[in-house]
Amino acid sequence: ERLANISKVTFVIGGYLTGCETKVVTVAQNSLHLRTEKFHAFVKTPEVEYSCDVQSFVDDLRSLNLGGWRKWYDTERYGIMVLDGTQWELCLSFNDGQPDAKFHGSNAYPYNFAKLQELFDDLWLEGFEE
Repeated sequence: ERLANISKVTFVIGGYLTGCETKVVTVAQNSLHLRTEKFHAFVKTPEVEYSCDVQSFVDDLRSLNLGGWRKWYDTERYGIMVLDGTQWELCLSFNDGQPDAKFHGSNAYPYNFAKLQELFDDLWLEGFEE
């Protein structure tokens, strides 16, 4: 239910050798503002704003069942120690004063993490094509 009041979504993923990519979606009434930065290669893409069905974006987030996600994912839960690899963070901010919802991971992911990545990839393709 909190997703109806979403104002910003930040997705960060990367590692030591691959660098870190940050994608930020700021939600307006009937448009999304997209910004991405990739560190390590020091690349910053232009900011893009485009009209879209914001409800569709919220529905896509809702389909991820974020309420069922744990706050932290790592391999230590399975008795495995990894010193390097991929770290990630998903942060959702709300415009109704509610605290941010944050999810983190290091070399471990929720069952539908690939769908989250697809959502951001598709959003960027649509935004930059428009």
